[in-house]
Amino acid sequence: MTSNTYCRSVLFTPALRPERIAKAAQSGADVCVIDLEDPVAPNLKEDARGKLAQCLAIPHSKHVKFAVRVNSLRTQDGLKDLLEIFRQTILPDYILLPKVESAQEIIITEKILGHKENDIQFLVAVETPEGVANAKEIATASLRLKGLIFGAADYASSTGGAITWESLYFARTQVLNAAKISGIEIIDTPYFDAHDFDGLIADSLRVKALGYTGKSAIHPLQIRHINEVFQPDEAALDRARRIVATAQENEGNAYLLDGTLIGTPLIKAAQKLLDKYGQTSR
Repeated sequence: MTSNTYCRSVLFTPALRPERIAKAAQSGADVCVIDLEDPVAPNLKEDARGKLAQCLAIPHSKHVKFAVRVNSLRTQDGLKDLLEIFRQTILPDYILLPKVESAQEIIITEKILGHKENDIQFLVAVETPEGVANAKEIATASLRLKGLIFGAADYASSTGGAITWESLYFARTQVLNAAKISGIEIIDTPYFDAHDFDGLIADSLRVKALGYTGKSAIHPLQIRHINEVFQPDEAALDRARRIVATAQENEGNAYLLDGTLIGTPLIKAAQKLLDKYGQTSR
């Protein structure tokens, strides 16, 4: 499933703090996640669910999408979270499923939703060795699926590895490849030092070069930098327009543009960029 809705930046905020959700909605993040999972202690899960209606009712721009990260569907809290979502008058744009390890978790969620909530899409976090191994099946499980999110912290915890570029490279590219097969968004793990903006930018540029389309965030101050990395500048868009226009003049045949050989892969990439970003700037 493809969509022109931006998904450059995904900001996680605990449902226990509705006032922070309000700030997140004004941060410029494309997706604000109302989080019922990891940041909420087990004894406070019920309190977080009780604040869900207040969080979902927070005013926000039409450009901002709200997601609810539920607990794993392999837990009682996950099932309770879904039931709480169904009770809401205002529904989220996305349900974010964490630690997904098989396509069945998505299929079951879709069956539970039924047809009444057809507008709700899914974001799926792949953050365990089993999830990485099954990434292709997960990515193709549902037409509701908007994108995959790679979760480095839980993956490293599962493997006993470090959160470094080298140790995460294989998992990162496996999840990326699965998302590309399905043509959905692929969103990277957060950069965990909220005040190291140089490191955030460098990390974002590196995963963008791999093919990632966005990055998660843990603090509103990270959003501007993430959006700037993943939003193509006017020069890139102008070049894409030239590539597509010249390709049409050459009837799709390969040609030279400014000394660079332009063939079918580059033409397709340029058209995809324009389809997503060419009409509206934010």
